[in-house]
Amino acid sequence: MTRAELKAYVTAAERGDAKCQAYLGWLYSEGKGVRKNSKLAVKWYLMAAPKNDVFAQFNLAYMYDTGTGVRKSPRLATKWYRRAALQGNASAEFNLGWNYANGIGIRKSLTQSVKWYRRAAARSHSKAQFNLGFALIEGTGVRKNETEAIYWFRRSARSGHNRSMNLIGIMYALGRGVRQSYSVARRWYLKAAQDGNPDAKWNLKYLDKHYPTKQTAKSGRSLTSRSS
Repeated sequence: MTRAELKAYVTAAERGDAKCQAYLGWLYSEGKGVRKNSKLAVKWYLMAAPKNDVFAQFNLAYMYDTGTGVRKSPRLATKWYRRAALQGNASAEFNLGWNYANGIGIRKSLTQSVKWYRRAAARSHSKAQFNLGFALIEGTGVRKNETEAIYWFRRSARSGHNRSMNLIGIMYALGRGVRQSYSVARRWYLKAAQDGNPDAKWNLKYLDKHYPTKQTAKSGRSLTSRSS
């Protein structure tokens, strides 16, 4: 970025242009064309975020979340994640769901956590899809529904989420939400293991040791020992 270009952005930002303010925040946050300066990044995000710039809202929340360029504040991070989530930012929806699930910066509420995970999951956020699926298995904040859980694990797995692949394998091994099948379980464990998931590697080894050729009577309770 040339000095003239930077000056033009600064001039527009100082006149109140929210997009330019947010962009300057990103430039200083990443050190793109300027010397990296997290405090200046926060300054510009703070100008743009109240004007409903969703990019600035999410990034400001992240700065408060991590204590980058500003004193760490779970409460303020949650506040700005909520503002961005209300504008449909999937990552903000996921982070807000996580904060509700763990009582970070806000009173813990598993019901609210599931609500925000579901919104992010509908926007194809793979981690939200995984967490929603897990909540549906456990019945935390939502009625148990293993069939729906499988649906979300599959969607997450399509995005390459190997923990979802491993859990699909477990569901098939145990016959939860699907027809029990060790051969299908093995295929999912193998996919997850090839992607580097350590629990899937253990589950695959266990399955090959105890059920190497054909399906036998339902067992597999120990499959969950490292993977639940």
